[in-house]
Amino acid sequence: MDPQPDLVMITGDHVEKPSDAIYSHFDELIAPLKAPVFLIPGNHDDPEIMWKHFGGTSMFPGKPPCYQYVIDDYDFRILALNSHLDDTELPKFGEQRLCWLEQELAKSDKPTLIAIHHPPMKTGVYFIDMAGEEWYRGIKDVLARNPQVQLIICGHGPHGADRAGWQCTHLHGGQHRSPVDCRARYRPGAGF
Repeated sequence: MDPQPDLVMITGDHVEKPSDAIYSHFDELIAPLKAPVFLIPGNHDDPEIMWKHFGGTSMFPGKPPCYQYVIDDYDFRILALNSHLDDTELPKFGEQRLCWLEQELAKSDKPTLIAIHHPPMKTGVYFIDMAGEEWYRGIKDVLARNPQVQLIICGHGPHGADRAGWQCTHLHGGQHRSPVDCRARYRPGAGF
């Protein structure tokens, strides 16, 4: 890639049928990347198998049971969230994950990017919106109280959306899209 990205955030659905052997193959596919790589689970992933395979690496530092983590090595923070619900396409973001999000956001006013597989908003695309609004209502409430969150990147869908005042960029592995260039969008003091 030219120019080289500062980091690569892969927002889920790394494999179709999760197993240690399949994640080993995925690991081989991403090994040539020179930038740091970070992973979050999608609905086709198994966070437990991911953690067994990648848990000892910087790629997936989230620990059970939430599998969420913070990247704080840049001019902005990245909160990697887990919306995976076992054996289903549907998302879940329960009380434990929500408390983690609220606690992490309270630690810093630094501009923040949220990475999550399922878009936490109505998108107008049936297969994404079929879970309804209940699963992300808590996220929406927390983000409304935290203006440092300036960008949300998602997987699971093929398009971008701007809802509830947040820019949400969907990045889907099966599509050829330009990467999100946060350097071009992030301005110290002004945000993304």
